[in-house]
Amino acid sequence: MVNYFIFTVFVVFISFLDCFSKRIQYGLLLSFCLIFVATAIRYDFGNDYLMYAGEFTIINSGDRSLWSVGMNRLEQGWIYLNKLFGFASFEFLIGFLSLMYCLVFYFFIKNTLDKTQYWISILFLLLIPGLFIVQQTLLRQTLALLLFLVAIMLVEKRRGLMWGIIILISASFFHFSALLLIPVLFTKYLHLTTKQTYFIVGFYVMLFFVGYSTYVTTLLFDVINYVFPKYSYYLDPERNNKIKLNTGLGLAFSTANFFLILYLKDHFLVRERTRIIFFSIVIFYLVSPMSLILGHFQRFNIYFEVFMIIIIPMVYSFIHNKKLKYIYLCCNIIFSSYSLITFFKSDTPEQKFNIYQTILNKRSI
Repeated sequence: MVNYFIFTVFVVFISFLDCFSKRIQYGLLLSFCLIFVATAIRYDFGNDYLMYAGEFTIINSGDRSLWSVGMNRLEQGWIYLNKLFGFASFEFLIGFLSLMYCLVFYFFIKNTLDKTQYWISILFLLLIPGLFIVQQTLLRQTLALLLFLVAIMLVEKRRGLMWGIIILISASFFHFSALLLIPVLFTKYLHLTTKQTYFIVGFYVMLFFVGYSTYVTTLLFDVINYVFPKYSYYLDPERNNKIKLNTGLGLAFSTANFFLILYLKDHFLVRERTRIIFFSIVIFYLVSPMSLILGHFQRFNIYFEVFMIIIIPMVYSFIHNKKLKYIYLCCNIIFSSYSLITFFKSDTPEQKFNIYQTILNKRSI
């Protein structure tokens, strides 16, 4: 955990050079080069690494009889991608995915934010546990997420919506849930009135109350089981670990963050890309109450939580009062750091997020 915080500070410092030094114009690029090295050479990091490595070996064996029942969840795009790297090794596949991850996030941040905001974006990418760390173990869904970001970057281009839909359909061949993201692209045409904002606030509050209803929980299971039978495995009531709120502080802070974003809505709605990002964050907060009740609902919210790396720097820049903007940033840093520490402390031997090994020596460092 300590080594990870040191790594985060160093990478953020490198990205900060873009706005600190006129001579250095590649701080963001250098920071992602460091992230690429760290992710490309990782070994057995997270609870799914060895599972994907085993499936890679089975897929390239050509013997269908070796397939386990759980491998029936794999989409054809992921299977063919594994076969494509069959001539090399699983480590090369990890390296390729790491390269794609860094390239997409680099261009997404660079083309969306001002260079003075790069370091804030990198900071929260590394600090929020549901982003960088978790994304390194959810290989299929992370690949679908990357394609989602590419689709968003294209929406402002000519025929961008059409290409975005095509890209998300392609993403569904790696993780079928990507099809749920297609309607999100159409939010580029949406606007938000004051009355609609009040409705969202009321709906958000209501979800925390109805979410604890057994009827609502059962209904959610039934809908997911019908629409996405492959992924109902993740939401099975017997496997689900419900998350209980031990303190109201985290909920209060998250709610305050959400209401501030809604208050500043007009700043986000002036551009098609940031409009999609804004409505994605709205979806994230509206789904969050369900995540608190149905723990694995967080898997779906991974698609939307990622936009916090854009929202936080932008909100910071929109606040004109210097004291308030620093308070806002510091509060988010403290909250994210606390969440990260809690994440590491709750790590288990099966999850292996506290142990970083490399393919060079396959020993913890």
